[in-house]
Amino acid sequence: MIKIGLTGGIGTGKSTALDIFFDLGCAVQDCDLVVAEIYANDDEFRKDLLNHFGESVFVNDKPDKKRIAKIVFQNSSELEWLNKQLHDRVRTTINNRLQENKINIVAVPLLHESDWHKSFTKSICVWCPDKLRLKRLLGRGLSHEESMQRIKAQMPQDEKLQRSDFALINDMSIDYLRKQCQQIFNILKN
Repeated sequence: MIKIGLTGGIGTGKSTALDIFFDLGCAVQDCDLVVAEIYANDDEFRKDLLNHFGESVFVNDKPDKKRIAKIVFQNSSELEWLNKQLHDRVRTTINNRLQENKINIVAVPLLHESDWHKSFTKSICVWCPDKLRLKRLLGRGLSHEESMQRIKAQMPQDEKLQRSDFALINDMSIDYLRKQCQQIFNILKN
């Protein structure tokens, strides 16, 4: 089984690259979507949140990711606690969904930070200039301060790039990104 970790800083274009790999015939998974499932459906996780943060992070009996983000991106120990609650749950879900006869590409924002890269065959980093990342994050409705907090909470993208086996430079058109994905796909296929 070929299992590829796709990483990159927030706002670099991991989801777009994942969509391209899907179009090329890969089995794809996105850890961010798995996290959303855990927030919505994992009663034990919700209990852990309630016990740790209290009712202030819930709206209509559901965890509010924006309220939790406001806390954890201002306090590294709270972010570490949250990541500990999520990582094993995410890994288990991802591993249960891998497809044996396909190239599996898994978008893992914290691939190197969490040491998860060791369980992948290879890794790909999506990189783009910080100005473009910031523009994308502002376009998602985050403030400049929120965007910078999230960028600073992750490993610098140049370090992610150095630690990865392949690079996708996402600073031009989607066609340019698609050509790079195709080249990597051809290498992985062979």
